[in-house]
Parts: sequence; structure tokens; C-alpha cells
Amino acid sequence: MKKKKQLPANYVDQIKQLTAMAMSIIYDEKNRIEQRQLPDAYEQAQQNSQHPEDAVPDALANVSLWVLSEVEGAAESRKKMIQPIIVMGAIGEIVAQVAELANTAQVFEVSDEDMQVGIAAAVNKYIIQAKKEGKINDQQLQEAAQALQKNYSGEAQQFQTMISARQQRQQGV
Repeated sequence: MKKKKQLPANYVDQIKQLTAMAMSIIYDEKNRIEQRQLPDAYEQAQQNSQHPEDAVPDALANVSLWVLSEVEGAAESRKKMIQPIIVMGAIGEIVAQVAELANTAQVFEVSDEDMQVGIAAAVNKYIIQAKKEGKINDQQLQEAAQALQKNYSGEAQQFQTMISARQQRQQGV
């Protein structure tokens, strides 16, 4: 019999802690994300995106991953490692905070769909990087995906439906 995939102990508390650390970076006056990272990421995304509507989600993903790298760097300096499943669980809230800052500071307008696509892009880019760095392997990734799917099946289905609709629109279907 296969072992059921479970989320780590204190999963929600760990996500809250990581998110709080990320928010301190996002809203830290000295970082000035709304003046530096967001406009730069948006400009770069506009130049690199195949579809113009992907520029906002791509910028959100890239800035969110920059924030995550800052959080991970701070944790590593204290000899702590943040589990990839915790990062994947927190990415949504981090992207949402970056999107809120972009809207509030009027850097660019972020729709709900942009935010959802930004979350998907951030998760995808994080996984690619984590695999390259050896933080997660395919089996761990599959186990994490199964645990998240099991615990958040409704959200996952709604998310997948929205992503599919966007892809069909881009392909002109």
C-alpha cells in the first residue's frame, strides 16, 4: 500500500512565517521595489514576452522570486533551509503582495487573472531553479504536488481552468 502524501508539520505556520519575512522585504522602504524591481521587471517582460498580456504576470513572478531569494538568503545565513514545499505554498501570497504593491504604487495594473498567471509562472520558475540547485528532485516534487493537490483540490481545479482558458485565448481557439 502506498504511503499517503502529507504536508509537513506546522505547514501553515511555516508559510505564515515565510510570508511575513517576504512582506518585510516587499514593504521595506530601503528596497523601493515599486521604484526599482517592479518597473525594471515589467520593462524586461514587455521586451521578452511572446504575448503582450504575459508581461504583467511575468514581472510579478520575477519580482516575487527575487523576494524569495532574499528570504532564502537570510535563512541560509542563519543556517536554516526553507523546504521547497513551503516556498511553493507561500508563492501565491507573495505574488499577491507584490501585485498589491504594483497596483497601489500605480506601477502597472494587475488583474486577478494576471495575478493567477503570475503565481503559475513563479511556481514554474521556482521549480526549475530549485531542481537546478538540487533543492528538490522529481520524486520530491511529485510528492509535494500530490500533497498540495490533496489539501487544495478545489483551488487547484479552479486555477487549472483559468490557466487553460488563457492558453486557449492566446492560441486563438
